[in-house]
Amino acid sequence: MSELAKLKKIISLQDLSSMLGFKSSALSYLLYKKPKTELYRTFEIRKKTGGIRIISAPCPELKLLQSNLARLLQKCVNEIQEARININQNKIQKHRSLSHGFKPGFSILTNAKSHRKKRVVLNIDLEDFFGSIHFGRVRGFFLSNRDFNLSPKIATIIAQIVCHNNSLPQGSPCSPIVSNLIAHILDIRLSKLAFENKCSYSRYADDITFSTNQEKLPDSIARCTCEESHIWIAGKNLLRIIKDSWFSINSKKTRIQYRDSRQEVTGLVVNSKLNIKAEYHRTAKSMAHSLFQTGSFTILKRNESNELERCYGTINQITGIFSFIYWINKYNRELPIGVPPDDVPPPKIEDLKSIERTHRKLLYYKYFFANEIPTIVCEGKTDNAYLKAAIQSLAQNYPALVEVDKDNNKILKVKFFKYSKQVKYLLALTGGTGDLEKLISNHPKECSSFKARAGTKPVILVIDNDSGANGIYNRLHKFLKLSKKPDGSQEFYYYGNNLYIVPTPLAADGGQTMIENLFDPTLLQTVVNNKTFNPDEKASSSLYYGKSKFVENVVMPNRSTIDFGGFTKLLDTISKVVDNHALLVSQSKP
Repeated sequence: MSELAKLKKIISLQDLSSMLGFKSSALSYLLYKKPKTELYRTFEIRKKTGGIRIISAPCPELKLLQSNLARLLQKCVNEIQEARININQNKIQKHRSLSHGFKPGFSILTNAKSHRKKRVVLNIDLEDFFGSIHFGRVRGFFLSNRDFNLSPKIATIIAQIVCHNNSLPQGSPCSPIVSNLIAHILDIRLSKLAFENKCSYSRYADDITFSTNQEKLPDSIARCTCEESHIWIAGKNLLRIIKDSWFSINSKKTRIQYRDSRQEVTGLVVNSKLNIKAEYHRTAKSMAHSLFQTGSFTILKRNESNELERCYGTINQITGIFSFIYWINKYNRELPIGVPPDDVPPPKIEDLKSIERTHRKLLYYKYFFANEIPTIVCEGKTDNAYLKAAIQSLAQNYPALVEVDKDNNKILKVKFFKYSKQVKYLLALTGGTGDLEKLISNHPKECSSFKARAGTKPVILVIDNDSGANGIYNRLHKFLKLSKKPDGSQEFYYYGNNLYIVPTPLAADGGQTMIENLFDPTLLQTVVNNKTFNPDEKASSSLYYGKSKFVENVVMPNRSTIDFGGFTKLLDTISKVVDNHALLVSQSKP
């Protein structure tokens, strides 16, 4: 039975609490007994454009309940959409949507897409979007909507869960999906109005956009009240539809944009391809330059008096800005025909755009130069999983690597580098000793490009001590001017700046090792689906399972009982590196 069918069938609080993963007593307590003043924490945040937004954040128990309800409603929406697709494949497109906010697979980018290269673009704003959706509207929707048609009891309880002070609160996990459900009738009516007038329509939360290639928008959608002042207001038909749908327009934010000026939809420029404002690029590059030169940068932020003032920004803020630019550029990037995006090899540095080269430098600064805590770089994600599990299992022995709080929570004091798609494209790092060798080779030059003082925390490269490490050992031999090529017998190698190479300990007989050899041999013999473990990627998949399955099916499910004693030497060395670098930094301070 589908989730929607189950929801339509139930009639009691006990039934709904079961679907939401709560005890009925806990649900009853939250709805009827817990003091209303303890259900939400209300605070204000400053909008970038001025003004104040009131946020009502639910208490942890209510947030969990609302999150579970939001997931249930999203499953129901998915089932409704799939059913419509199956009924008529020709008329309904799976990926077509009128609303783009708060929906999986949709964004400001998909919202702006349909308004590219248009002669005229109209932006309007719905006033108090969440606040205008009150308790009665929520209950009435779930009671009478033909797709849901829930029992009165269940519709009432859902409205009680999602509403605060008789409306949808900003800050609730439920408000986005419930607002989209209730505003769907508005989308249908406005898209029909747009179609009848040869216009395109989309909505992102409370931002509504119409666009057309006609010389001007039809009067039914918008009309000019003063040619000289260029003042536009919503047309009669548009106003009527919005009013009949129980919403209202914020007339101060109604604006028309023409092709000969910059046209924006949800913050993106849509005159030709989707793009970001040029000044946004310039500001981002200026921030990065300041960071590279001085170790800090400033951002504009509104103070308590709602005035803009400069304050210091954080590394996460600036990487967020560049990630946003990267995301838009990624959408516009031309890919080779027939090649999946993830299989496209990373470009050479000289082939990157100017903003991408700055972004690349920023990532290097963040991860390998000004890293805030010791950073461990392994050959791949499975090695990360092994080491994390080992550190947490042996936490009491390694205070330099992990902290155990009073509740026995284990908080890592090191960071594991992740090989993301962004890292692959900009830094050309995908894992393996070949990439680590390039990282080692380029590190002195990369660090010398920064004038800011950093390097106070070590970057620790953990490598398998086998034939794959030969290139790295050759690099160490040449750069460090050693009398002979390293054989992997040394605990660690210091490359300069903040970079260390830590090979897995050699076997008792001096033989080569890889990180999997640190596990108990009996664990490596674990059978999964009639297959045995083989770390070689080229091994037959019909006979063996590889590293990813070993992590998923063997290590992670059993990490609380696995004997990680074989990792002791490696973790001892990593701890020594952390202590060694702290000593070097303290000695180098003026």
